[in-house]
Amino acid sequence: MKGEVPIKEFIPIVSALGVDIFAHVSNSISFFNSPFSAHRDLKAVDIYSNKAEFGEEALCPVDGVIKAIREYPSPNIYPSKSPLPEYLILIKCSDNPKVYTKVLHVCPSVSINHIVHVGDAIGTLSRSGYLPFWVNPHMHVELRNPQDAIRANGAYPLQILSVKRRKKNSPKSMSGNDLIGIVTCVRAHYAIVRPKTDIWTTIRGFSGLKICVGNRIGVLDCGLPYIGYGGVLINEEVKRSDPLYLAGTKIGEVTETSNDVAKFEANPLKVVVNDYEYRGISSKLHFGNEGEIKLVPIRMGRINTSVNNTITISLKTDMNINKK
Repeated sequence: MKGEVPIKEFIPIVSALGVDIFAHVSNSISFFNSPFSAHRDLKAVDIYSNKAEFGEEALCPVDGVIKAIREYPSPNIYPSKSPLPEYLILIKCSDNPKVYTKVLHVCPSVSINHIVHVGDAIGTLSRSGYLPFWVNPHMHVELRNPQDAIRANGAYPLQILSVKRRKKNSPKSMSGNDLIGIVTCVRAHYAIVRPKTDIWTTIRGFSGLKICVGNRIGVLDCGLPYIGYGGVLINEEVKRSDPLYLAGTKIGEVTETSNDVAKFEANPLKVVVNDYEYRGISSKLHFGNEGEIKLVPIRMGRINTSVNNTITISLKTDMNINKK
């Protein structure tokens, strides 16, 4: 049975072998904001809930039939707690039965041979030991060969689709040397910041932090600098070794370009607010012209700002800043 959410509220975001993966218009997504190899190789996408609460319903990203469900213990990255379970769901895709969709981080409410459609509830978003404290609830999604669907590597490369629900912004040059925004939410494990509009742009329907790649403009998808690498959506050709500048600071150089994406390795730098050092900033992709970034503390509770504060996030290449 179709889910309660109309299919028109879902957008195809990536494709491989005739299968589209869909996300709801309220979701944010990321291809590169993860340390795992499937993301580095553009073979996985994370689809984030806008409510940021574990236990929320997970909505199916494809049409198909449930073919396998697995539960297994995940690494214990929280020493004072018992290991958390991880879940895996395999869906045989209706658009190409020779492709399976692999879904992680969802505690299933469906069973084997259950027919599902885009927008159907398939379970609840769950926290596993693979997710550090600052990571919000999300589905990890890959497209797989049915004969090799479970192991960590081996997913099919994804083609990012153009999302054209809204009028595209005209990318302009960067202004200023800092990231300025308003704090909209503070939790023990992160703060949410809404950036000024002049450091936000849209490329191919995806909006996010504006970044200079050579003399071009792109949209940043990255956990900077703590993931160690990232990706940039681009409209125009860029070259390997082109420098990347975010708010006037060089954050890396292009290492690879393909399918309108530039990948880069992040330079060592510090993320600072009022001389207070953070682990970094998390920048994902959104479907509207407005969005947010996450300010990630070095440890839980190390947040030195409050809701409604206007803050300046500085990117420092000087490695001698004191941690507080």
